[in-house]
Amino acid sequence: MHRQSVLIALAIMILLSYGTDAQQDSTANSVPTVQPSDRSPYLGNPVAQPEALSGLWETANGHGGAVGIHLLLTTTVPGEARTLHGITQSWQSLEVGIYERKGVTIQFGEQNYFSDSPRGGNVSFEGGRLRLHFVPRVVSDSAIDLDLVHDADGSWTGRFHRGTFDSNVMLRRPAPRDVAKVNPIVGTWLENRSSISFCVHIAQQSSTDFTGWSDSLQLFGSMRVANSVARPATAMQRYGELMKVDLHDGGKVSLELYAYTAMCCSHSFVGTLTPSGTLIEGAWPPGPNQAPHDSTWRKMPGDSCTTEYLTNP
Repeated sequence: MHRQSVLIALAIMILLSYGTDAQQDSTANSVPTVQPSDRSPYLGNPVAQPEALSGLWETANGHGGAVGIHLLLTTTVPGEARTLHGITQSWQSLEVGIYERKGVTIQFGEQNYFSDSPRGGNVSFEGGRLRLHFVPRVVSDSAIDLDLVHDADGSWTGRFHRGTFDSNVMLRRPAPRDVAKVNPIVGTWLENRSSISFCVHIAQQSSTDFTGWSDSLQLFGSMRVANSVARPATAMQRYGELMKVDLHDGGKVSLELYAYTAMCCSHSFVGTLTPSGTLIEGAWPPGPNQAPHDSTWRKMPGDSCTTEYLTNP
């Protein structure tokens, strides 16, 4: 229940983004309304590096799978902003998925979600320390305890307890153990559009298996609006939505964004990696709430899209 308000607002935002530019400009959303009593205690705090906080971290569970955390961060920037480069963003909410996957990729039912709001579980994140204590009300649910510190190298160290797994761990970004050469699709990719863009972070888990998460980035500063329409006061940024990644013969890549959300609908892109390894060229095919159109993803030199993301002037 604690994810529904954010997911509904996000679904509306995505529906609007797949219309024409004129439709985007006249109907863009701002931050969803939340009851004051259920807001994050960190609301409005500055966030310097949201991509370094969101996404997946994990470690082997000793049984062929892994345990880990999945962080989804929502922030805002001023509505007149034209770029995310150098902009300090404002904290809105943090959702935390605690999972133990049995196979190579996370399956439905292998995560428990909490948030930093009172009704969402009172996740605490202060001074780089992530804490949560959950006592289940029914026998079938898993007891959960987190006490993790976000280290300078990006890893998380400390206690991880979910169900029968209870140990001190070091959680890192997903990566293969026995693959000598990392596939060129691994990395961070930006699809830049006029007022809303997608950024995807692709990680490799074995020679043939991949995972990833996506960011939805809004900028309203350069969008066209009618004289009678006020520009939104803030633009919402959403980091860390889990997605599906598949690599096929011939360098063909398929991405399914919002593949794990409860709301309709996921969005799929199919493209081909160029010989240079710096572009993925393809199209968003027709689908539920998805207008077909061609698109190109550009590989970022590092692990961030916000350091370069700039809309058309």
